Amino acid sequence: MMRLSLLALWVASFAPMAIEAPKLLEFRISASCIKQISVNESHVSGQWTLDIELTDKESNHFYHVTEQHIGHQLAIVDTTGASIGFPAATIRAPLSGRFRLASFKSKALANAAKKQILTQQANCQFHP
Repeated sequence: MMRLSLLALWVASFAPMAIEAPKLLEFRISASCIKQISVNESHVSGQWTLDIELTDKESNHFYHVTEQHIGHQLAIVDTTGASIGFPAATIRAPLSGRFRLASFKSKALANAAKKQILTQQANCQFHP
């Protein structure tokens, strides 16, 4: 009986604790910081990717900011903060300036995201 009481007490001591949602960090992307961008068919049937390489200067900045925000959610959006059709993901390690946004359901959606990014002329920046 003593073991059950201790277990109940231990569980009860954690029950009122709220689990904090990961903080969201937005990377607002535009043509101004992109060295190369392409739409490619994924190895997963019917999926399309957007492969992005940032300029050298922005790659360095991107690495250092993501290094400082491990555990946070990262959303890559246009410079107005509008979605480009890719969900936020948790930063598990510092990210390089070459990355792939995967799982667009069609080539048209991936091309629409590319166009949305390239028509933005404001500076790229992180925004919490």
